[in-house]
Amino acid sequence: MADMMNRPSRAGLLSLLLCLASCAPAVTVTPPVEPTAPARFDLSEPKYAALFGELQAAHRFTAQELTQLFGQAKFLPEVPQRFAKPAELLPYNQYRTIFITPETIANGKNYMARNQALLQSVEQRYGVDAAVITAILGVETKFGKRTDGGYLVFDALNTAFTAVPQREAFARKELIEFLVLCREERFDPLAVKGSYAGAMGTPQFIASSYRAFAVDDDGDGQRNLWQSEPDILASVANYLARHGWQKGAPIRLPVSADGQQPTVRTLLEQGLQGKTTVEKLLGSGVAWAGEPTAVDGKQEVSLLAYPSDDGEKTVALFPNFRTILTYNRAVNYALVVADLAEQLTAPAAATTSPPQLR
Repeated sequence: MADMMNRPSRAGLLSLLLCLASCAPAVTVTPPVEPTAPARFDLSEPKYAALFGELQAAHRFTAQELTQLFGQAKFLPEVPQRFAKPAELLPYNQYRTIFITPETIANGKNYMARNQALLQSVEQRYGVDAAVITAILGVETKFGKRTDGGYLVFDALNTAFTAVPQREAFARKELIEFLVLCREERFDPLAVKGSYAGAMGTPQFIASSYRAFAVDDDGDGQRNLWQSEPDILASVANYLARHGWQKGAPIRLPVSADGQQPTVRTLLEQGLQGKTTVEKLLGSGVAWAGEPTAVDGKQEVSLLAYPSDDGEKTVALFPNFRTILTYNRAVNYALVVADLAEQLTAPAAATTSPPQLR
């Protein structure tokens, strides 16, 4: 799996750093489009001095350790390029085709069948729907088999810290979290691979999420999100549960709505910022599509319209949609996770039954 690293080194971070060769003299880096040689970072810059100071004072790293480690970081020109053009900015009907294909659906169903007992156990313990856990893994790494990416996380975070101004604060925080994580989990910080944003493993956890939400479900003493299916599934479930997942509740449901009606128009213009209850939504001229089933009329919802291959769709967004957004803040991401989860559980020629107040 090209986007997954080998099992992390059991050597401690401290012993690793003490064995590193002295770094080459630092030079100031400007992000080239095609660097002719591996670029390194100017560790004398004030922001690196401040970063080193915090790592030493708050996390007990030594100046020698940090100089040796950061001296080996390499600039990755692809990182600022990919941040400039994220797939999430595509229209949804184009974005969806990247992640939902007949092959992905078939592989997802096979993944669920192969891990049925484990998924049932995780769902019962954490109260998170198995199909949603599986859908996230499918969108993130095609169930651990994605072939793109594979950047050294340490290099990617240093590049974002230096060359992507809008991500500098995020990258700084994640650099600290990453080094502490490597020490806690006995990972080699110069070997861990992940995405251009620094996300790791099959569920693509950033370092801070890894430290806060990853679970050692197989009990081997290490939270391994590359190779341990129990750790992977329980960690995703734990993340969603800790962010308010409501088992069995809707994520988003299709509606028919008159966009000229003032209340509807306002809700559509506000998108995620606009909130109302199901009762009030239905009282404003919005109707569920198809035959109704039960839904809590007091539940808070928002209204969203987006392009699809069949024309514009309008949906009501429920709290579970916002929980998925904590995993990735892009609306397209939450939509595609919801779509894939439905595809993984839908029988052949299934029809969608919209909700009825209860």
